[in-house]
Parts: sequence; structure tokens; C-alpha cells
Amino acid sequence: MARIMKKTTGGPEGQGYAAGMAYLPRPWLNTYEWHHAYEGEKGNMLVHFPGLEDDRWPHMANWLDIVEKTPLEWEVPLKESGYDELTREYWAKFRAARDLANSVQEDILLLPTGASTSLRQAAINNVRLALQQHADEPELLQQQVDELKAAVREESSGR
Repeated sequence: MARIMKKTTGGPEGQGYAAGMAYLPRPWLNTYEWHHAYEGEKGNMLVHFPGLEDDRWPHMANWLDIVEKTPLEWEVPLKESGYDELTREYWAKFRAARDLANSVQEDILLLPTGASTSLRQAAINNVRLALQQHADEPELLQQQVDELKAAVREESSGR
């Protein structure tokens, strides 16, 4: 999958697929079981066993016992899983960041020739990169949004 997303040809517009991709938070789809703990909670979709080496099989056997003997204990109705709210919040933040970057880009095009825009343009690029490669990291995405807003304020006050 990673190889496909890195392609710069193909896709609907002939420029690859990366621009149409967004990373989802990994625990939504793939929670981790470690030696010391399980990061997930009831209702999560999948458990993964990274770095357990020789202990992987006993951990997997334990989970198979759990889901085979008490399946309803870990099955949670969608409305109770939290996924509804999490996905709404994720996409709202994603859209807000994307729309802000697009709006600032449009504003730049309307500025007179010679206006200072380098800070804004760099910040737009950082927001777009965060949307493309780090949308699953809400703190990083928010940091890039805040830096874009700061760049707009700084360059707007210097006109």
C-alpha cells in the first residue's frame, strides 16, 4: 500500500494517489498488544502483536480464547464504540485545516504583486503535508494550522 501511495503517476489525475489519501489513527483499525498491556478497549476492530517475538503465540492464543468463549464481551454496538464521534471530529478537523489552507492560498492570489507571502506559502505547504502524511496526529495538524494563522497575522500586519 505504501508503494502505491508514493507513486507519482496513475490515479484519477495522472499524478499518483498521495493527494487523495489521509492517514487514519492507527488504533481505530489496529490496536497493539504488548508484553505489559493492551492499548485498546472493547469494541476496537483488530489487535496486533508487534515486537512480542516468542511471546506472540501465547498472546494470540489468549485473544482467540477470549473472542471464542466470550464474543459478546468484546463486541460493542457502533453507537457505544465511540467511532461515530471520533470520525466526525477527525473529518471536521481535517476539513477545517484543508479549507483554511485553500482560503489563504486564494487570498494570496488576490494580493498585489510584491506582497510578502513567503511565510504564508510555507505554512500552507506544511498544513497540506500534515494533512497528507500526519492527519492521524491531531496535535501536529493543529500545530501546523496555528502556524498558518500566525503567518497570516504576521504578514498581514506588515502590509
